Amino acid sequence: MRAGRGRDYAVAGQRRGLSGKDLYVTIEFEKFKFLPGSISEVMELTRSILRNHLSAFDGRAMTILGEIAAQFEMHGEYVNYLVSLAGDPDDAVSNGATWLFKSFLETGGALSEIQKKELAVQTEDVRHWAAQLHICQSVRFLSLESKEAEKMAHWLLPLLEHDRPFLRAWSLDALCHISTQHPDFKGAAQQARQSGLVDPAASVRARAKNICL
Repeated sequence: MRAGRGRDYAVAGQRRGLSGKDLYVTIEFEKFKFLPGSISEVMELTRSILRNHLSAFDGRAMTILGEIAAQFEMHGEYVNYLVSLAGDPDDAVSNGATWLFKSFLETGGALSEIQKKELAVQTEDVRHWAAQLHICQSVRFLSLESKEAEKMAHWLLPLLEHDRPFLRAWSLDALCHISTQHPDFKGAAQQARQSGLVDPAASVRARAKNICL
């Protein structure tokens, strides 16, 4: 590393308003490995900074999420962080994290078995409708083991009656996807699809018609 190169990145970080731990982690992102502390401390700091960035998401300015992805996706634990933040009590964090891992899946990414188990646990704490929608839209990209499928299916059932049509439509889609992998849920999926076919919302009826069981 060229002498003084680290100072160049430190100055650049300070110009972006970073200081202290945030600044050190930013330098780490630039591949200059002089961050003090253990690997676990670095990981926790990085997750904390990611969470802070997500907390600024207002649910509309999608460019913020694109900028966050560009800054953090090079980190090896990026997807782990997103999954672990899905059930965050701050709605902005939960919404942003679930949108980002949905985007990750839509662009060809895949969750590990451990990440899918963690997601199934996190769903229990997901309260905001937008984050719930993102998870429903992500299920079609997942192959779930029986325990995770059961947790996810039970989480989806109340959403079939949600006030928001998009959530009814996509929770139906998710439940039907799970039923194709786990026949134990076939009956619940068929019943949900029949209800979807006569739903007052056109979006729900259209989704139900496009589902083959």
